Amino acid sequence: MTTPDKGTTIRFPATSLFTVDSHDRWDSYTQENNATALTRADPFNFQLPNRGLLQTGAFTRIGVSEVVMPWCPNINPHTDRIGFLWNVGGVPTIATITVPQGFLKPSDIASAIQTQVRALDPTNLGAFTMQYGIGNFPLFSYSSNNATEVAFTPMSTNTFNYSDQTKQLFNILGFTEQNTIPLTSHNGYPTYCQAVRYVDIVCPLLTQYQGVYDSSTAVRARDSLCRVYLPGYVSGLSPSDPDFAPPGTVPTVVYVNYNNPKYIQWVAKQNIGSSSLTFQVYDDQGQLFSSDQAFGPNTTDNWSMTMLVSEN
Repeated sequence: MTTPDKGTTIRFPATSLFTVDSHDRWDSYTQENNATALTRADPFNFQLPNRGLLQTGAFTRIGVSEVVMPWCPNINPHTDRIGFLWNVGGVPTIATITVPQGFLKPSDIASAIQTQVRALDPTNLGAFTMQYGIGNFPLFSYSSNNATEVAFTPMSTNTFNYSDQTKQLFNILGFTEQNTIPLTSHNGYPTYCQAVRYVDIVCPLLTQYQGVYDSSTAVRARDSLCRVYLPGYVSGLSPSDPDFAPPGTVPTVVYVNYNNPKYIQWVAKQNIGSSSLTFQVYDDQGQLFSSDQAFGPNTTDNWSMTMLVSEN
């Protein structure tokens, strides 16, 4: 007599949530409130306190499913200055224009530069104008409106004290080599005035076992958990409208739900502990955010991330 096959119970591979919030770098609000500027942990470059094991179980891969992140101001210590030159009777004069840091719409940037340029030399620059938007083209244009020739230049790396991989106000304005030539009027290329277009969230411990490494056409590349892009922009407003405000030029919170996340290989039964779990955020120039950059340790903004860990 044949023994009937009772079969084998099969279940779908289980998944669980592994959530991260940059505020978790603090054990309490009291600890956060008592932190000084020197001891304050940066929400974009921090190591979690030792709280023992965070994730246990026989899982084999990790993937980011959601990210919520407040975006950085487009005008920051890297992007608040530009060189300005004007010729009067063939004699060039050079000055530095500084715009207020914070979220500035394109029209705000144009207005700030126009005001400062006019104040440099009311006699020869008092009629200077700068505007954003020519028809449906999102670009800056400027004119002395007289015989005075003007030009804009990027800050030199020596004076600027940053690497040549750092985006400046010159770049945010869409200016090129052509704008360094003194002329009575000129314009730049189309720009949405965004200082940072995307960020990479990095955690070396969580990517240590991935068998396929990340690559990029960028100058700097590293293995990352995910990349977060500024959202696209659709507006019924003309670029010349003062209220025209692409993402990143006004306070923006980016939410991303990854339908097809990057899954990172993990060694089964290898637990995740908190003592060496470090999270870092890099900008689109491959630079780690720090106190003198777009984000800094004195910010109160925190970002959150949801990861799925899976048995298969």
